[in-house]
Amino acid sequence: MNVFGENRAKPAMRGMVWTGAEKVLVQGMGFVQGVILARLLRPHDFGLAAMLGLFLSLGSALAETGLGTAYVVYGGDARRVFAWNVGVGAAIYAVLAASAPWIAGFYGEPALKPLTWIMGAGMVAWAACVAGNARLQREGRFAVLSCINVAACVFAFVTGVSLAWLGWGVWAIAWAGLLATVFRFVALSLATRRLAAPCLGGEAGFGRLLSYGWKLVASGVAGVVYTNAFQLTIGRLFAPASVGLFTRAQRWAALPAEAANESVARVALPGMARGKGSARRYMVLNALMLWPALAVLCVFGREITAFVLGEAWVGCVPYMRILALGVFFSPVSNVSMRYTSAKGRSDLILLGDVVKRPVQFALLAAGVWFASESPAGGIERLCWVKAAGDAVEAAVAASIALRLRRRNGA
Repeated sequence: MNVFGENRAKPAMRGMVWTGAEKVLVQGMGFVQGVILARLLRPHDFGLAAMLGLFLSLGSALAETGLGTAYVVYGGDARRVFAWNVGVGAAIYAVLAASAPWIAGFYGEPALKPLTWIMGAGMVAWAACVAGNARLQREGRFAVLSCINVAACVFAFVTGVSLAWLGWGVWAIAWAGLLATVFRFVALSLATRRLAAPCLGGEAGFGRLLSYGWKLVASGVAGVVYTNAFQLTIGRLFAPASVGLFTRAQRWAALPAEAANESVARVALPGMARGKGSARRYMVLNALMLWPALAVLCVFGREITAFVLGEAWVGCVPYMRILALGVFFSPVSNVSMRYTSAKGRSDLILLGDVVKRPVQFALLAAGVWFASESPAGGIERLCWVKAAGDAVEAAVAASIALRLRRRNGA
């Protein structure tokens, strides 16, 4: 059954156009919001929010349970996906809320205790969005999904800037994120009309979805721990302001990749699951969208940062240029992972983590040792480690996808 509809011409291209337009608008608003918040808030405020990155990202990865991707590939019953994700999200939030005093004590920042309670609540709202988001993606309703995401971004922009203007400090970041996620859930519920209804073309049983999804959860958790280990390390070795600069550098380096990678990934996953579209073409398109923008950002990074954010943030530019080298490999990782997922081989994705994570964590351990021995250039060393780890990830993902492609004779 063609869930995209027989009368839709080139749905993949249309979906990519919609997603690309969405990302341009969302990143444009995010860019302006970042500029405004950077001038209204202190690096210390951004650092406090970034210190919770590991715990929030880990909780969100667990709450998603891998069922979103499984739902896109196989279909299924949206009612059970929704109930399962919300239940898991609520349980994870309870654990996180109880751990808030420990998190605050670990960093020596008392403000992190109530901040954890507010920002952590967003995990439950995010878990509630998974089924509706996956349903629209599977049915090829990319225009609706893009409009919802843009509307949620507008809501977050208005809320965050207003609260920052009123002097709420880091709480402007916390409340804007939570309320925007709640807004997204309401919009998704209205768009899907009745979330409890089975997805169009859903054949897979819930057990099959769980079997597929738990491997993605394990892979996602490993990735979240590895990525946020850098912020955790910097938060322990350096001041909150340094965490803020590193986080801003990471954000700048990832900015072009978010638009390019997501535009391709959202369409490539359901497309390749149905045998539509070549992984090689998706990869080339991904690279052509990303690399020129990344080059401009690296060459003119200092001038752009000084003009947009102010001289206080220029310190993040050396970190950003190093991290951008790792982002350069992301089209390979992005499309290779989507190809493997689309073929139903979440076990190979987990196998890739078994191969690459020990190497990446070994590099991180070496970087931590060098950073502690020489604090002056410690953050730059950790950035080089992160870039090397990204290259390892791309190599492993490409190797698995190529082996799978040859085995399938595709």
